[in-house]
Amino acid sequence: MVGVDTLGCAMVDRNQCSHLPAESAVTPQGCLAKDKHMEETVRQPIDPLVSILVITYNQEAYIANTLESLLNQDCEFPYEILVGEDCSTDGTRAICETYASKYPDRIRLIANPTNLGLMPNYLNLIRQAKGYYLSDCGGDDYWVAPDRLRRQVALLESHP
Repeated sequence: MVGVDTLGCAMVDRNQCSHLPAESAVTPQGCLAKDKHMEETVRQPIDPLVSILVITYNQEAYIANTLESLLNQDCEFPYEILVGEDCSTDGTRAICETYASKYPDRIRLIANPTNLGLMPNYLNLIRQAKGYYLSDCGGDDYWVAPDRLRRQVALLESHP
């Protein structure tokens, strides 16, 4: 199941909880499992809740602003930033490597050894995303509002 909101965020059932019994329920906040021998419900959070996908190619002048705007999101849930660097010929890769090494807990750099092109690069990021929700931001864009990601998640959770 995939749903896309007007802010460009997608909700995806990523089968994060396939290890749980069939009667378990999956929510955006995590997995709820009911053990057959227990009456209480145990919550297992999904980490990260959101994967932000950034594809980039020859965007040396913009990529730092993009990543800064994503790192500055004000939210209380875990999120990851996946950067699909598509074998740029300018300094884009070096900038992405600097950010990935400075923020290894938040940024995962997928440095393609050859140029894949727009769609294969994007699909590769989708396959590697760990989040329950997917959001994207172009490598030459940035998010002005520091609460954008929080609002995206709130909107999706209020419209299951």
